[in-house]
Amino acid sequence: MLMSKSDVQRILMESLKENQSDLKEKKQPRDKNTGILAGVIGVGAGGGNVAHLLTGKNFITAAFNTSKADVSGINVDAKIILPGIDGSGRDRAFSANEFKKSYKSFFAHDKIKQLLENDIIFIVGTGGGGTGTILSIMIAGYLKHEYPNKTVFIIGILGSIKEDLISQKNMLEFMHDLESKSAGCPYLLFDNNKVKTLGDSVYDTVNQEIANTIRILSKNYMIENTRSNIDSRDYARLTSFSGLMSVISINNLNISVAEEFIDIKPRIIDAITKSTAVITREPDAYAFFLNTNPENYSMIDLTFNDIQEELGRPTAGLVFKHLQNNSEEGPEMAVIMTGMVSPVTRFAMIQKRIDEYKNMKEKSKLPDIERSSALNLVGDRNKSDVGAGDDFLNDF
Repeated sequence: MLMSKSDVQRILMESLKENQSDLKEKKQPRDKNTGILAGVIGVGAGGGNVAHLLTGKNFITAAFNTSKADVSGINVDAKIILPGIDGSGRDRAFSANEFKKSYKSFFAHDKIKQLLENDIIFIVGTGGGGTGTILSIMIAGYLKHEYPNKTVFIIGILGSIKEDLISQKNMLEFMHDLESKSAGCPYLLFDNNKVKTLGDSVYDTVNQEIANTIRILSKNYMIENTRSNIDSRDYARLTSFSGLMSVISINNLNISVAEEFIDIKPRIIDAITKSTAVITREPDAYAFFLNTNPENYSMIDLTFNDIQEELGRPTAGLVFKHLQNNSEEGPEMAVIMTGMVSPVTRFAMIQKRIDEYKNMKEKSKLPDIERSSALNLVGDRNKSDVGAGDDFLNDF
């Protein structure tokens, strides 16, 4: 029996709707038990603020601090305070010693145990204070030793070069520890110093970029498709390299209908300039994520050769790709680079700033004066030898 033209059109439209529905449902599966993409532990005030941004977005979040006041205004799944103290006084050694007294209770916390059920863990801390700058590395290193098959990232936030001497010293130690004491965990750095505005908007800009980067690294935006996928094995190899990792993302490629060839390289360079991430060169491996309209793929060099020429060929020879049709969620493009050259330039900038503090002009002081001596009169009492305050008063 022949079908009418209208029947054929109706069946075709129903088929298209079913296929579209199937495509929408084929998102990257969440953890089969919890529905959670990853765990995020924010250490110190800055780290806690980042964790706050991811609460309720398929992440389980915790904030860990030495001060109760620093976690009072944030929304996370668990708030944990180091017992017996109120703040670190920006003293890294003090925080480390106190944590070693009670670390077992931290990892025994019900919410931390739930968080650690995930295969991907992010530890976020600031570099200039006394809590996140040391405890983030201690927690990440402990976890990597206890759970070597988990992917543990350390994310550090560097303060302004205008901050005081103790902050600069803490940042210098923090960066050195990231390289030498992170138990092989890849680390990312974001820099408040790269933001040109003032006030709280500096922290908002950096924190939002970190939250977006965590979502990219958690494969939050990736959809299984027929073009090209980064599977679990690819991801394990990509994230197996220690050292600096950087993520560059472009929300909108702004492709003109007049373009016959889409040149990605200048768009990436522009994104690097605007990013608050610390980005160097010579990665061990690349991962390219495209989330663009189907018609754009025929106009893009999918070898990404020019970007590799700009930022360095992957020393491990690994280039992974995840290419999907635009899902209307997440950036239109992202580049993940692992095992990059150490951030020597930023480290040297901090060293130079510390030297500037050391070379500051000595404060002016009043000159010495000649004092008159007291007369010893009959009946005067002898100098007391009781009490530590006597010597101090004798200086006047």
